[in-house]
Amino acid sequence: MPLYRYHLGARTFAVAARVVGAVGLGAALAGGFLLLPPLTQGAADVEIAAGASARAAASALAEAGLIRSATAFSALVAVTGSADNIAAGRYLAAPGEGAIDWLRRLRNADTRVPMVEVTLREGLDRRRMAAELEVALANFEATEFLSLTEGEEGYLFPDTYRFDPDADAALVAAALRANFNRRLEPLAGAIASSTRSLGDLVNMASIVERESTAEARATVAGILWRRLDDRMALQVDAPFIYSIGRGTADLTVADLASDDPYNTYRNLGLPPTPICSPGLEAIRAALWPAETEYRYFLTGKDGEMYYAESFEGHKRNRAKYLD
Repeated sequence: MPLYRYHLGARTFAVAARVVGAVGLGAALAGGFLLLPPLTQGAADVEIAAGASARAAASALAEAGLIRSATAFSALVAVTGSADNIAAGRYLAAPGEGAIDWLRRLRNADTRVPMVEVTLREGLDRRRMAAELEVALANFEATEFLSLTEGEEGYLFPDTYRFDPDADAALVAAALRANFNRRLEPLAGAIASSTRSLGDLVNMASIVERESTAEARATVAGILWRRLDDRMALQVDAPFIYSIGRGTADLTVADLASDDPYNTYRNLGLPPTPICSPGLEAIRAALWPAETEYRYFLTGKDGEMYYAESFEGHKRNRAKYLD
């Protein structure tokens, strides 16, 4: 683009003057020149690595031929206080962009890459997440994702994500973990002061997510915590789905009597791990359960939840709403 067609404006010249002082070029004109778009368009895209410093980002842009000077760009980042706002990702280049344009784009994560939107629903386990992600993303490998997230069941937050089409398993896993930590930050104080560990809360929330309706989460959580406190077996079916792939309608007498560690009819306490990724409301229910006199619950054929204070009442509910 001819220089006379690139109008910097008063504000840009002011920024350029500050850059001049930072890099010691000695003249505002020279500083402004280094912020102009390159005369020849460089690469079609550029990768800014996760955690990249301003200097590393500047080098990547300069090596791709998308800015005139890595030094001038680094100075621009410094004088605008943008060092901590460089967003990683793959950025598509556009003609006529100079250093100031690139700084704005890196600050706003404006990659211009058409993103792939993937919704991971509450209640999915890692295996089902991996299967859905493998369909949506060309470079995603389910086996790699499962290997990278071993031992992290329940801590990969269910949400709607927008991924670069080239996103791989490592990038996706990191995004899901980071989102879990970010979404739980507002609950950090309550979790720290709770008598339950984070692990137990997430484990319970995963059961509540699979065993209750949205309206019943807090009540079901209260019933299940009470059973644990009273040294009763949880007696819920959802862990069987996670462990052996069979649910309520398909369970056998042998299943209920098995030594499977996820058999909550035979084993006291919570399952060895969470059984899915619970949403925020299920975690909140586990953290703040409803206090009731109920000890039993079931989901009727009509999809409604029914409760009882005694086993006799539970049997009546079964006869009325299930049989």
